[in-house]
Amino acid sequence: MQRPRPLPLTGPFTLRQAERAGLTRHVLRSSTWRPVTRGVWIAASETVDRSVWVDAARLVLPVDAVLCGPSAANDYGVDVRATDDLLVHVAFDGQVPRRRPGMALRQVELRPEEVVVRGRWLMTTQLRTAFDCARWLPLVDAVVLIDAMAHAGLVDPAELKQFALDHPRVRGLSQVVRVADLADPLAESPMETRQRLVLVFAGLPRPVSQLNVYDAAGRFVARLDLAYEAEKVAVEYDGADHWHQRRHDDRRRDALRSFGWTVLVFSADDVYRTPWLMAAKVEAALARAGRPRAS
Repeated sequence: MQRPRPLPLTGPFTLRQAERAGLTRHVLRSSTWRPVTRGVWIAASETVDRSVWVDAARLVLPVDAVLCGPSAANDYGVDVRATDDLLVHVAFDGQVPRRRPGMALRQVELRPEEVVVRGRWLMTTQLRTAFDCARWLPLVDAVVLIDAMAHAGLVDPAELKQFALDHPRVRGLSQVVRVADLADPLAESPMETRQRLVLVFAGLPRPVSQLNVYDAAGRFVARLDLAYEAEKVAVEYDGADHWHQRRHDDRRRDALRSFGWTVLVFSADDVYRTPWLMAAKVEAALARAGRPRAS
Protein backbone atom coordinates (compact mmCIF):
# COMPACT_ATOMS: atom_id res chain seq x y z
CA MET A 1 0.00 0.00 0.00
CA GLN A 2 1.38 3.42 -1.00
CA ARG A 3 2.17 5.72 1.94
CA PRO A 4 0.08 8.94 1.87
CA ARG A 5 1.99 12.08 0.95
CA PRO A 6 2.34 14.75 3.68
CA LEU A 7 -0.30 17.46 3.60
CA PRO A 8 0.93 20.98 2.75
CA LEU A 9 1.53 23.29 5.71
CA THR A 10 1.66 27.07 5.47
CA GLY A 11 2.61 29.48 8.22
CA PRO A 12 3.91 28.37 11.62
CA PHE A 13 2.79 25.01 13.00
CA THR A 14 3.34 22.81 16.05
CA LEU A 15 4.64 19.25 16.21
CA ARG A 16 1.11 17.95 16.69
CA GLN A 17 -0.06 19.76 13.56
CA ALA A 18 2.97 18.44 11.70
CA GLU A 19 2.23 14.86 12.72
CA ARG A 20 -1.37 15.24 11.60
CA ALA A 21 -0.04 16.36 8.22
CA GLY A 22 2.23 13.33 8.01
CA LEU A 23 5.51 14.98 9.02
CA THR A 24 7.80 13.37 11.59
CA ARG A 25 10.40 14.93 13.90
CA HIS A 26 13.08 13.48 11.63
CA VAL A 27 11.57 15.21 8.58
CA LEU A 28 11.34 18.51 10.46
CA ARG A 29 15.11 18.42 10.98
CA SER A 30 15.64 18.56 7.22
CA SER A 31 16.50 21.74 5.30
CA THR A 32 12.89 21.97 4.09
CA TRP A 33 11.75 23.26 7.49
CA ARG A 34 13.15 25.56 10.14
CA PRO A 35 12.20 26.31 13.75
CA VAL A 36 10.61 29.64 14.68
CA THR A 37 10.61 29.14 18.42
CA ARG A 38 10.58 26.17 20.74
CA GLY A 39 7.95 23.72 19.46
CA VAL A 40 7.05 25.71 16.32
CA TRP A 41 8.29 25.29 12.75
CA ILE A 42 7.75 26.89 9.36
CA ALA A 43 8.69 26.06 5.80
CA ALA A 44 12.24 27.22 5.04
CA SER A 45 10.94 28.96 1.91
CA GLU A 46 8.63 31.25 3.91
CA THR A 47 9.67 34.63 5.30
CA VAL A 48 9.67 34.88 9.08
CA ASP A 49 8.26 38.33 9.71
CA ARG A 50 6.41 39.96 12.59
CA SER A 51 3.07 38.34 11.75
CA VAL A 52 4.68 34.89 11.72
CA TRP A 53 6.12 35.46 15.18
CA VAL A 54 2.72 36.58 16.47
CA ASP A 55 1.06 33.46 15.02
CA ALA A 56 3.82 31.30 16.50
CA ALA A 57 3.29 32.87 19.91
CA ARG A 58 -0.42 32.13 19.77
CA LEU A 59 0.32 28.44 19.09
CA VAL A 60 2.42 27.93 22.21
CA LEU A 61 1.17 30.42 24.81
CA PRO A 62 -1.73 29.78 27.22
CA VAL A 63 -5.23 30.93 26.30
CA ASP A 64 -5.08 33.79 28.83
CA ALA A 65 -2.19 35.45 26.97
CA VAL A 66 -2.98 39.06 26.04
CA LEU A 67 -1.28 40.69 23.06
CA CYS A 68 -0.13 44.11 24.26
CA GLY A 69 2.22 47.05 23.75
CA PRO A 70 3.82 47.51 20.31
CA SER A 71 2.47 44.13 19.13
CA ALA A 72 -1.11 45.21 19.85
CA ALA A 73 -0.45 48.59 18.22
CA ASN A 74 0.74 46.75 15.13
CA ASP A 75 -2.49 44.74 15.04
CA TYR A 76 -4.44 48.00 15.24
CA GLY A 77 -2.59 49.15 12.13
CA VAL A 78 0.20 51.26 13.64
CA ASP A 79 3.69 49.95 12.96
CA VAL A 80 6.62 52.30 13.58
CA ARG A 81 9.20 49.77 14.76
CA ALA A 82 12.36 48.84 12.91
CA THR A 83 11.76 46.10 10.36
CA ASP A 84 14.07 43.72 12.21
CA ASP A 85 12.23 44.18 15.51
CA LEU A 86 10.14 40.99 15.59
CA LEU A 87 9.61 40.84 19.36
CA VAL A 88 6.10 39.75 20.39
CA HIS A 89 4.77 41.59 23.47
CA VAL A 90 2.38 39.55 25.61
CA ALA A 91 0.80 40.26 29.00
CA PHE A 92 -0.49 37.91 31.68
CA ASP A 93 -2.67 38.99 34.55
CA GLY A 94 -1.51 35.95 36.53
CA GLN A 95 1.52 33.70 36.38
CA VAL A 96 3.90 34.35 33.50
CA PRO A 97 5.09 31.27 31.55
CA ARG A 98 8.79 30.55 31.24
CA ARG A 99 10.74 32.82 28.93
CA ARG A 100 10.78 32.17 25.21
CA PRO A 101 13.14 33.68 22.62
CA GLY A 102 11.46 36.38 20.56
CA MET A 103 8.73 37.03 23.12
CA ALA A 104 8.51 39.69 25.83
CA LEU A 105 6.26 38.12 28.46
CA ARG A 106 5.09 40.48 31.21
CA GLN A 107 2.92 40.30 34.29
CA VAL A 108 0.43 43.15 33.93
CA GLU A 109 -2.59 43.94 36.07
CA LEU A 110 -5.38 44.52 33.57
CA ARG A 111 -8.94 45.60 34.25
CA PRO A 112 -11.66 43.63 32.42
CA GLU A 113 -12.62 46.68 30.34
CA GLU A 114 -9.01 47.00 29.13
CA VAL A 115 -9.06 43.70 27.22
CA VAL A 116 -10.88 42.82 24.01
CA VAL A 117 -11.06 39.77 21.76
CA ARG A 118 -9.59 40.13 18.26
CA GLY A 119 -9.44 36.97 16.19
CA ARG A 120 -7.61 34.27 18.13
CA TRP A 121 -6.11 36.71 20.62
CA LEU A 122 -7.07 38.52 23.76
CA MET A 123 -5.69 42.00 23.25
CA THR A 124 -5.39 45.24 25.18
CA THR A 125 -7.76 48.00 24.07
CA GLN A 126 -6.45 50.85 21.96
CA LEU A 127 -6.20 53.15 24.98
CA ARG A 128 -4.53 50.54 27.21
CA THR A 129 -2.16 49.70 24.33
CA ALA A 130 -1.17 53.36 24.02
CA PHE A 131 -0.73 53.58 27.79
CA ASP A 132 1.62 50.60 27.94
CA CYS A 133 3.62 51.73 24.90
CA ALA A 134 4.02 55.19 26.43
CA ARG A 135 5.48 53.78 29.66
CA TRP A 136 7.53 50.86 28.29
CA LEU A 137 9.29 52.40 25.30
CA PRO A 138 12.12 54.95 25.40
CA LEU A 139 10.70 58.47 25.49
CA VAL A 140 11.24 59.43 21.84
CA ASP A 141 10.07 56.05 20.54
CA ALA A 142 7.01 56.32 22.76
CA VAL A 143 6.08 59.75 21.36
CA VAL A 144 6.61 58.46 17.81
CA LEU A 145 4.17 55.61 18.42
CA ILE A 146 1.58 57.72 20.24
CA ASP A 147 1.75 60.35 17.47
CA ALA A 148 1.03 57.59 14.94
CA MET A 149 -1.86 56.20 16.98
CA ALA A 150 -3.29 59.68 17.52
CA HIS A 151 -2.95 60.52 13.82
CA ALA A 152 -4.83 57.31 12.97
CA GLY A 153 -7.63 58.30 15.35
CA LEU A 154 -6.94 55.41 17.73
CA VAL A 155 -6.18 57.50 20.80
CA ASP A 156 -6.55 61.08 22.03
CA PRO A 157 -3.47 62.36 23.93
CA ALA A 158 -5.71 64.14 26.43
CA GLU A 159 -7.61 60.89 27.03
CA LEU A 160 -4.30 59.05 27.41
CA LYS A 161 -3.18 61.55 30.04
CA GLN A 162 -6.40 61.11 31.98
CA PHE A 163 -6.10 57.32 31.69
CA ALA A 164 -2.66 57.60 33.26
CA LEU A 165 -3.99 59.67 36.14
CA ASP A 166 -6.65 57.00 36.70
CA HIS A 167 -3.88 54.40 37.21
CA PRO A 168 -1.82 56.09 39.96
CA ARG A 169 -0.02 52.95 41.16
CA VAL A 170 1.26 51.80 37.77
CA ARG A 171 4.99 52.05 37.11
CA GLY A 172 6.05 54.56 34.45
CA LEU A 173 3.17 56.94 35.07
CA SER A 174 5.24 60.14 34.86
CA GLN A 175 6.57 59.23 31.42
CA VAL A 176 3.04 58.55 30.13
CA VAL A 177 2.00 62.05 31.19
CA ARG A 178 5.06 63.54 29.50
CA VAL A 179 4.45 61.54 26.31
CA ALA A 180 0.84 62.73 26.21
CA ASP A 181 1.99 66.34 26.58
CA LEU A 182 4.56 65.95 23.79
CA ALA A 183 2.25 64.11 21.40
CA ASP A 184 0.86 65.74 18.26
CA PRO A 185 -1.95 64.05 16.29
CA LEU A 186 -1.06 66.16 13.23
CA ALA A 187 2.34 64.47 12.81
CA GLU A 188 2.30 62.41 9.63
CA SER A 189 5.49 60.37 9.95
CA PRO A 190 7.92 59.07 12.58
CA MET A 191 10.69 61.31 11.26
CA GLU A 192 8.52 64.42 11.56
CA THR A 193 7.95 63.47 15.20
CA ARG A 194 11.65 62.90 15.82
CA GLN A 195 12.49 66.21 14.14
CA ARG A 196 9.95 68.08 16.27
CA LEU A 197 11.30 66.52 19.47
CA VAL A 198 14.87 67.55 18.62
CA LEU A 199 13.70 71.16 18.54
CA VAL A 200 11.57 70.92 21.67
CA PHE A 201 14.28 69.15 23.68
CA ALA A 202 16.74 71.85 22.59
CA GLY A 203 14.53 74.43 24.31
CA LEU A 204 13.06 75.93 21.13
CA PRO A 205 9.39 76.84 20.83
CA ARG A 206 7.16 73.99 19.73
CA PRO A 207 6.55 74.30 15.98
CA VAL A 208 3.17 73.88 14.32
CA SER A 209 2.71 70.65 12.37
CA GLN A 210 1.26 70.46 8.86
CA LEU A 211 0.71 74.20 8.33
CA ASN A 212 -0.99 75.23 5.09
CA VAL A 213 0.51 78.33 3.44
CA TYR A 214 -1.55 80.53 1.08
CA ASP A 215 -0.62 83.51 -1.07
CA ALA A 216 -2.19 86.97 -0.83
CA ALA A 217 -5.02 85.86 -3.12
CA GLY A 218 -5.83 82.90 -0.92
CA ARG A 219 -4.33 80.33 -3.28
CA PHE A 220 -2.68 77.28 -1.72
CA VAL A 221 1.12 77.37 -1.90
CA ALA A 222 2.39 74.51 0.23
CA ARG A 223 1.87 72.39 3.29
CA LEU A 224 4.76 72.43 5.76
CA ASP A 225 5.98 69.56 7.92
CA LEU A 226 6.86 71.92 10.78
CA ALA A 227 6.58 75.68 10.87
CA TYR A 228 7.01 78.82 12.95
CA GLU A 229 4.30 80.86 11.24
CA ALA A 230 5.00 84.28 12.77
CA GLU A 231 8.69 84.10 11.84
CA LYS A 232 8.04 82.41 8.48
CA VAL A 233 10.51 79.63 9.26
CA ALA A 234 9.75 76.19 7.83
CA VAL A 235 11.47 73.00 8.97
CA GLU A 236 11.23 70.16 6.47
CA TYR A 237 12.32 66.53 6.47
CA ASP A 238 13.87 65.31 3.23
CA GLY A 239 12.77 61.72 2.91
CA ALA A 240 12.31 61.70 -0.86
CA ASP A 241 13.83 58.61 -2.44
CA HIS A 242 12.75 59.31 -6.03
CA TRP A 243 13.86 62.19 -8.22
CA HIS A 244 10.24 63.04 -9.22
CA GLN A 245 9.33 63.57 -5.56
CA ARG A 246 12.55 65.47 -4.92
CA ARG A 247 11.92 67.79 -7.86
CA HIS A 248 8.36 68.44 -6.66
CA ASP A 249 9.70 69.29 -3.19
CA ASP A 250 12.30 71.63 -4.67
CA ARG A 251 9.63 73.56 -6.60
CA ARG A 252 7.40 73.78 -3.53
CA ARG A 253 10.25 75.09 -1.39
CA ASP A 254 11.28 77.61 -4.04
CA ALA A 255 7.71 78.92 -4.05
CA LEU A 256 7.78 79.29 -0.27
CA ARG A 257 11.05 81.22 -0.37
CA SER A 258 9.59 83.57 -2.96
CA PHE A 259 6.90 84.42 -0.38
CA GLY A 260 9.50 85.29 2.25
CA TRP A 261 9.78 81.97 4.03
CA THR A 262 13.07 80.57 5.31
CA VAL A 263 12.98 76.86 4.48
CA LEU A 264 15.39 74.59 6.34
CA VAL A 265 15.63 71.02 5.04
CA PHE A 266 17.12 68.20 7.09
CA SER A 267 17.78 64.51 6.56
CA ALA A 268 17.86 61.43 8.75
CA ASP A 269 21.57 62.01 9.36
CA ASP A 270 20.78 65.44 10.80
CA VAL A 271 18.13 64.01 13.12
CA TYR A 272 20.09 60.99 14.32
CA ARG A 273 23.74 62.07 14.12
CA THR A 274 23.86 65.85 14.62
CA PRO A 275 20.58 66.92 16.24
CA TRP A 276 22.30 69.77 18.12
CA LEU A 277 23.44 71.26 14.82
CA MET A 278 19.94 71.04 13.38
CA ALA A 279 18.51 72.78 16.45
CA ALA A 280 21.21 75.49 16.24
CA LYS A 281 20.35 76.22 12.60
CA VAL A 282 16.65 76.53 13.41
CA GLU A 283 17.41 78.76 16.41
CA ALA A 284 19.59 81.00 14.24
CA ALA A 285 16.84 81.31 11.62
CA LEU A 286 14.33 82.26 14.30
CA ALA A 287 16.76 84.83 15.70
CA ARG A 288 17.19 86.41 12.27
CA ALA A 289 13.42 86.63 12.05
CA GLY A 290 13.29 88.53 15.35
CA ARG A 291 12.63 85.85 17.93
CA PRO A 292 15.09 86.04 20.88
CA ARG A 293 17.43 83.09 21.29
CA ALA A 294 16.63 80.57 24.02
CA SER A 295 18.30 81.39 27.32
